[in-house]
Amino acid sequence: MNVYEPFERKAPSHEDNLTRAFLIVLRAVPVAHSAWLALVRAGHLEKDRSPRAPDGRIPELHDLPPWSLDTQTSQISEALGRVVSVLQTDEPYFLERDLAPSSRRQVLDGVVAYGDELAVVIENKLAHRDVWEDQLEINVPSDVAHDPRLACVQWREVVKAWARLLQADALAPAERVLISDFLEFSEQHFPSLQPFATVRMCARNEFRLVRRARMLLSDTGMAPVEHAAGWGWYLSLPSGIGNAAIRIALVPHVGEDGDRLELQVAPADKVGQARLFHADFNADDLAALEQLGWEMRPNFHLSYMQSHLCYVTGTLRLLDYFDFWKANANRIGRVPRSEWDGLWEELATAGVVTQDDRAAFDSAFTDTGRDFAVVVPGYHLGYSVPLERAAHLDDRRALSSELADQISAMAKVLRLRFTV
Repeated sequence: MNVYEPFERKAPSHEDNLTRAFLIVLRAVPVAHSAWLALVRAGHLEKDRSPRAPDGRIPELHDLPPWSLDTQTSQISEALGRVVSVLQTDEPYFLERDLAPSSRRQVLDGVVAYGDELAVVIENKLAHRDVWEDQLEINVPSDVAHDPRLACVQWREVVKAWARLLQADALAPAERVLISDFLEFSEQHFPSLQPFATVRMCARNEFRLVRRARMLLSDTGMAPVEHAAGWGWYLSLPSGIGNAAIRIALVPHVGEDGDRLELQVAPADKVGQARLFHADFNADDLAALEQLGWEMRPNFHLSYMQSHLCYVTGTLRLLDYFDFWKANANRIGRVPRSEWDGLWEELATAGVVTQDDRAAFDSAFTDTGRDFAVVVPGYHLGYSVPLERAAHLDDRRALSSELADQISAMAKVLRLRFTV
């Protein structure tokens, strides 16, 4: 179980790689191990709510000896007191009969041994319909007790429990990396096992919706999916090829202003993009976006060294804002400190900014040692899908194609290119 020695001839989507990744987290993150063992305990009691004996329950992690793990092994130690068989799969699985020791030749997906007291043997099946019941019985040495009760654990419950640990910020830095990587790995290669495999499964949980948004963008296949603070997950378009926008994000919103998924684009978000946008586009393009169902509004900001430091509201309607910058494109870009007052009066007179916005500008620029400000007349472009409609489309596996259609239509109007 060395973390640096993966299987060499198995595809990432092979169930053995899921088992291996899972066991690495068990080995390295005790709180995740404890959460999983609680699921095993619950599954073990599912068949018979009244244990046959007081000691029939699986102990909690803190009551067990130090553990060791192995995968793809055939051996069970002769010194073990007891073996419990665990089926880890996509749906609940109930076995009517009791389990008994087997004489079969076996290759066990995973073995978690707690000293000489207990071994939990894991059989991993991506689909419960593929379970072969004989695989649930273990070939154990004659002196080892084979527990008659099968414990079934659903993969989505494991993922949900570990996602909660990540969300609760209860992990050390290295533990966060391991669990986060596991969640991303399982989302990418085993999406059917996720508790957030559809928008409906995510309900109104924003954490899960964010992760679902990532997979929906990936499913469009239109561009690489990346992440940035303030944006979340987005399609990354190439820069330097005449694109007026290079990020197309999918952002969940849950709250009083309505539950929805929103495609977000920021045309003219950088100086070069802003100059290009106001040189190449016209009012008909803005109207075309509106007809497609996209909503656009001004997103004027002032920057310094690639950092957007000051956003202001202004009073201009979208078309007037666009016309102003089309006529004053020479004002886009760097403005030295000596020209700030004149610039501000000009923008306030036009309605691009208000006098109330000056305090925010002074805090970010005038009251600092910065010697220039960068004028960026950007835009916010959004297309919203109500969450219930998104859930309905996702139930039919049609949401990602719907999003792709809207992205393609918008990109055609903005002349965005997805490849160099």
